[in-house]
Amino acid sequence: MKRSARAICTALNAILLGSLTTGCAGVITAPPAPNDKAAEIYLLYHSPHTSLAIPRESGGMVRYKYCDWRWCVQGRRHLPSGTAALLWPTQSGLGRGEHPEVNSKDDLDKLAPEGITRLYPLKADAEKARALKQRLDALFSQAEAQATHNEEFAMTFVPHARGYWLAHQSNLLIAQWLREMGFQVRSYPLLLAWRIDTVERETDDE
Repeated sequence: MKRSARAICTALNAILLGSLTTGCAGVITAPPAPNDKAAEIYLLYHSPHTSLAIPRESGGMVRYKYCDWRWCVQGRRHLPSGTAALLWPTQSGLGRGEHPEVNSKDDLDKLAPEGITRLYPLKADAEKARALKQRLDALFSQAEAQATHNEEFAMTFVPHARGYWLAHQSNLLIAQWLREMGFQVRSYPLLLAWRIDTVERETDDE
């Protein structure tokens, strides 16, 4: 128990130090402009949480969200529940919402009935985006027997293996998903919105 508490304190100190030195907003650097195999993905910021939308191969979009189970799924949004979700690992959930009808930017508001504070369109390598989608779908399928649908988010949630707390909250996991697709993410995106940086494609010209 003492070792676990020490590990938690170490993680908290690292996060707080990173937030103080680099700011709380996650800084995303997109890889150089992809080729014709690029996929347009969307980062949906809901203040202070984030979800990620990826194109479906059959058309439309699928949205993924990671959150505290009591807060998102059970609707227990009060101070004791919120405090517990920040200070100690609690049961978490992986949410998935299939939206075959969403095929243009004009329809993106349908992805998130809870509202979108800010929308970030990003270009990702199509194969890496597909690989991430397949991995998240596999996690979802493993726990599908415990699935719970939530109309507020238009998503179905399953228990996630790793607990939700300050050192492993939704924005930090979204940052991990972005890195899997080749993006660089700096700082600790805890509460504030994201910032997008771009880099120029390198050429052989001198």
